[in-house]
Amino acid sequence: MAESRRAFPAALAMLCTLVLAVTSVLIQPESAYGAHNQFESQENADPNEPDGITDLLVHNVLSSVAPESALSPFGVSTAKDTKTLQRADSIKAMIELEEFSPVTVQPTDTVTVRAQITNKTDQTIKNPAITFDLMRYRFSSRISLSQWSQHGLSGPLGSELLRKDLGADLAPDQSKSVSFTLDAATFQLLGGIEGWGPRGVSLTLRGDHDGEKNARLDSLYTYLLWYSAPEKTKPTLEVAAIVPLTGPAVNPLDTTATRDAYLNATQPSSRLQHVLDAVKGSSHVALAFDPQLIQGTTDAATIPIEDPEKESTASDETDTSTPTPEPTTTETPQDQTFEPTQQQQDSSAWTQQLFNDSKSRELFALPAYDLDPAQYARAGLRIPSTSKASHPATKELDYSTQLVWPTADAMSATVVNTAAQSGSPWVIAQSGSLTAKKSLTYTPNATFSKTTPDGTARVLASDETLSSLITDPETANPLTARQRFISELAVIAKERPSEVRNLVISTPRSWNPDPVIASAQLSALTSLPWVSPIDIGAIAESKNDDNDKYTLRATPQSIELFDNQGFSKLRAQYRSIETLSHIVEDPATFVAPYKAATRAVTSNAWLTDPAGHDQAVTQLNTASSTTLNGISVVTGSDINLISTGSEIPVTVQNDLNQTVNIQLQLRPNDPRLQAKESVPLTIPARSSESARVPVSAVGSGNVVVSVVLLDEEGKYATASGSFNVRVRADWENMGTGVVVALLVLLLGGGILRTVKRSRARRRTSREEAATTLALVEAETEGGPAADTEIGSTHPDLVAHTKELVAEEHEEAHRHSASASSPTEPDPRAETK
Repeated sequence: MAESRRAFPAALAMLCTLVLAVTSVLIQPESAYGAHNQFESQENADPNEPDGITDLLVHNVLSSVAPESALSPFGVSTAKDTKTLQRADSIKAMIELEEFSPVTVQPTDTVTVRAQITNKTDQTIKNPAITFDLMRYRFSSRISLSQWSQHGLSGPLGSELLRKDLGADLAPDQSKSVSFTLDAATFQLLGGIEGWGPRGVSLTLRGDHDGEKNARLDSLYTYLLWYSAPEKTKPTLEVAAIVPLTGPAVNPLDTTATRDAYLNATQPSSRLQHVLDAVKGSSHVALAFDPQLIQGTTDAATIPIEDPEKESTASDETDTSTPTPEPTTTETPQDQTFEPTQQQQDSSAWTQQLFNDSKSRELFALPAYDLDPAQYARAGLRIPSTSKASHPATKELDYSTQLVWPTADAMSATVVNTAAQSGSPWVIAQSGSLTAKKSLTYTPNATFSKTTPDGTARVLASDETLSSLITDPETANPLTARQRFISELAVIAKERPSEVRNLVISTPRSWNPDPVIASAQLSALTSLPWVSPIDIGAIAESKNDDNDKYTLRATPQSIELFDNQGFSKLRAQYRSIETLSHIVEDPATFVAPYKAATRAVTSNAWLTDPAGHDQAVTQLNTASSTTLNGISVVTGSDINLISTGSEIPVTVQNDLNQTVNIQLQLRPNDPRLQAKESVPLTIPARSSESARVPVSAVGSGNVVVSVVLLDEEGKYATASGSFNVRVRADWENMGTGVVVALLVLLLGGGILRTVKRSRARRRTSREEAATTLALVEAETEGGPAADTEIGSTHPDLVAHTKELVAEEHEEAHRHSASASSPTEPDPRAETK
């Protein structure tokens, strides 16, 4: 009894509410169906207000007994069954919609519905039937529209317009197809320009099950697009759709891994293949592609792939040190027959499909490797440009480079300024990257302008809901997804029916669509009478602006791939390699791998793989350092220089993969050694050459000499090492003086010796003089000496001999006197 007493007030309240609801409907002056004046008032009515007797009763009754927090705009719980499949066509996954036509229903049309019913329970469904229910009131807000498809099994159904029995009982896992047609005139919906818009539709499976008669076993919620506007009504929505086509994160220095990455990314089951299939046939959808994706895939598909075992053996036999990168080439040797692998054929088919489908499509080329523009904006640098010369595989495509597409976190005023400075003044603002300045009751234009120091930039804001419906339609059924998508567009158009506005729909870079679903959604844009598909460029150049509706953050808030110091280091390395390239035979080929690698490490694709990014940066730093040290001086012991003018021998080692043509110049760190001339030198790849460089010394000291390599025009290329020189220029003067002095001494000694020898030859010894005198005297007296060999009595000889004898006697006398009395005067002086 107590329970009955507690239940009585609730039942009484329910009954009173029901009576009031019926009374309110009955006393309406005009029918709830089709009354023109009533629809005019409904145009600005509460979106939660039902239209139709059954709907009104359901709304009023359920709202009186359900707690407010559990009610949807229709007054029922929005919680789905916990067993609901996330992407099922219906709540219990027993109803699959196979046909729902036409896309937009006009008052004179016939609606065709076909569905597949499958018993997913463990019991037989007896007396199964399917009902078609219509919620007659028009959704007037985007919120109420989205809530319709979120109802659970106890949600509202609308008015039942048709019931179709399935005939025989339905056993577990048994399926049966059902189809029916309805005349749109029987829907009793308001017509005219005011009446058109989306309505809620539900297909409900009923039957006897688990002891309950005519039980509601499953429901599928979808939308009917009622279009009753006059035939000549002009479209009020200009809609542009754009999809990014960007590739995987790659490291160009690892050519094998890069090749495999591009091949894997363009296989028949790949995400990029799904993207092409999704937009196929929808030429009004623009593509923003990474030109390096096309170039890399083309190269990977047209370069012969060696036997993996041979590659492994070769790698084991080669040096494990970091080599100078060798750029890949797309040329196949003339004597080699190229037989592409199946993987290469599939990638070639992908690029061919892209070319074929892009002939009448709006195309935009993003910076190569899909660079993160925020990285360059932080560093105050221009975003690198793209050209067909650097990516010849894109030469068949007609594209624009005026677009920049930052990630949602990178979008900022700084990035917009950098984009304008770089010559790309159109910026896509992904969903969630902008905030509204104030709450609006309608959807504003997608475009607004921003004044920058380099001109006016145009920001194109993606509609968050429309973009999310394409990205994740939350259903596996293309018809359900299509109807939800076009209904959203209808509600937006009805917000301001007399005003033309523009919208942008975009997808994220990681979009992996179901091609059938996405194609059904995107292709529907051309069949909607209130929508005018338009190019991105046309929207960017239009005059429709809502500058006061959006807030643009000042700086990026994205995860940084580098800090400014790390990014500056990479760029400095690359500039040094560019300078070094001036001395090699093919500068473009020499620089290419480093240019590619430096750009590739700033790719947005690395944002989801920080560990792989760190590895790529480390390899780039190592390879750059190896190359910059690729030309070195072969140094030995210190050089001694003892002359004022000489030549210093220098040997230069070239470890690069190209021949270098240099001007060899020495730069001493001390003015006591001067080297004003440079010597030309050509060094083949991976070899060494020597040269002799003229120098002059003006003093003495130890000097460090740096070896600088100049290009053929005399511009600095690189410094390749240094060595020590001991300069002793005064040693030459001292040595010369010593040599001269020695030569003088030797010459003087020789002269003196010669003079002495000459006098010695002319002087006669004392014995010889005595003998000669005795002989003369004997000859004079006529003795036997006259017959000797001397036999000469010439008066001069005799006189000379006597003179010599006298001198000898005098000399002997003088010595004798000196020995006996040193102070005794010279007798010759007295004689004189």
